[in-house]
Amino acid sequence: MNQWRNQIFTFSCLFVFCVFISCKNSSKYKQNDQLLHLNTIIDQKGIYTNDSLNLSLKIYLENTLVQYQLSDLENNLLFQSSSPSFSNVHNWGIVLDETGTFWIQSSDIGLYLLTKDKDLAYKLESFGALNEQNIKRLPPKIYKLLPSSLKEP
Repeated sequence: MNQWRNQIFTFSCLFVFCVFISCKNSSKYKQNDQLLHLNTIIDQKGIYTNDSLNLSLKIYLENTLVQYQLSDLENNLLFQSSSPSFSNVHNWGIVLDETGTFWIQSSDIGLYLLTKDKDLAYKLESFGALNEQNIKRLPPKIYKLLPSSLKEP
């Protein structure tokens, strides 16, 4: 009878272990994925995902240049950075706002917007001159990234 209990216990432990490994490997995201929150500064390399927007933002370095790639959660590429690039040694950050626009600020290249057009394709465009009127349109988190020389005294 004891041998029978030992076999059942061993089988149960093995079964639980297999289920645990299976669940861990079938997770929708990799362990290192982080949540892509609205109005939060992203200033580190990594993979950031947002279920409700069906988006994944991968930020990585090529030498000292920050590169980023936007995909849907099925890994369909929506946008790949190329030019202008910016250096990781400068102050930089990316913020996703409520409209789905990515604000990309770097003290190296200035402010750019990654927006979805009417054809649902993403395009990168310069924000333009950072004058007194335009600065008022910036999300607060992007304003924090601006050099102090551009901020109101």
